[in-house]
Amino acid sequence: MEEKEYIARPCRLENENRFVYYHMPVTGGGDVPKSPEDVAETYLGMLDDQMDKIINTIMNTDSNVMYFCGAGKDRTGVVSAIILRKLGYSDQVIIDDYMETKDNLMGFLTAYAEERHYYTTFTNLVSANMTHC
Repeated sequence: MEEKEYIARPCRLENENRFVYYHMPVTGGGDVPKSPEDVAETYLGMLDDQMDKIINTIMNTDSNVMYFCGAGKDRTGVVSAIILRKLGYSDQVIIDDYMETKDNLMGFLTAYAEERHYYTTFTNLVSANMTHC
């Protein structure tokens, strides 16, 4: 979640005393990819010192962890893929896990994209990337 998103819509869990809440935005690769060819570059742009901090915080916690972003696909998917890799899972398991996003979040992602006027870009990316990997 970008800082402007966070300020506009802070997370309700932040003030929930049953959680230890960390606001740790993914800082790299923040632009919505303009084409299917830009997706990999966007994801690689997420790999920075902030991502290292996010992964280390998750991997070194003493309790359960819930992590998420505004849409729950790209940023969350990259974090999940890195964690799975660090835990020793194969590329195929990581790909299969990522591809479940299509089935699990398609309705939500479509509404999210329409609301933010990303719909054309989103539908082009989904048709090109969610069916091939």
